[in-house]
Amino acid sequence: MQRGVDAVVVAGDVFDDNGVGGDTLQQARDALACFGDVPVVLLPGNHDIREGSIGDTLRVYTREVGPLIHQAEYRGVVFMFAYTEPVAMGFRVPGYEPLKAMEAAFVQAAGKPVILFHHRPAVDDYYEFTLHPGWDPKARSALETLLRAHRVQAVITGHFHRDELHWRDGIPVFAAPPVAGYWGRQASFRLYEYRDGRLGYRTVYLREQ
Repeated sequence: MQRGVDAVVVAGDVFDDNGVGGDTLQQARDALACFGDVPVVLLPGNHDIREGSIGDTLRVYTREVGPLIHQAEYRGVVFMFAYTEPVAMGFRVPGYEPLKAMEAAFVQAAGKPVILFHHRPAVDDYYEFTLHPGWDPKARSALETLLRAHRVQAVITGHFHRDELHWRDGIPVFAAPPVAGYWGRQASFRLYEYRDGRLGYRTVYLREQ
């Protein structure tokens, strides 16, 4: 593992509808063991906690992987990890309101710079030569209002299975490429570096096995 890496983040869809129990979870743990003592954070995506079976998948995910929202601080920067699918797609999770939970977590960050990690970018999705609606417009506006109110320096997401960069009210929104080579795309990952209030990255491509 490269020296100086503070954390490894997998931005959702870790288990690809296979659930989190049994062999699937152990395979994921084995694959991530190569990072040694570097903290590894798994975010839930739409294929991990599934809207159609929210009770079962939510219960297993939170038991085996972790909470729906949490944070960690590295070198004076707060990394915020949040499950936002319910507000993005308009369904309810009993006992969890993403935007309220995020606001409370931002307040806890106490004015320190924040990088938000979640799964689905709050932008429209372009594929098959046309734009497709992403987040509900009211939910997107509510999220952006929340980000503006706090020191959010950048947003890092997954979901799109391709590299994209968007700017929302001066905040960069990165859609990271996948480590799984779906749809003929070469698998890759990014090394991000935060310095002087700016986030840059380099992309590392993976060879097919």
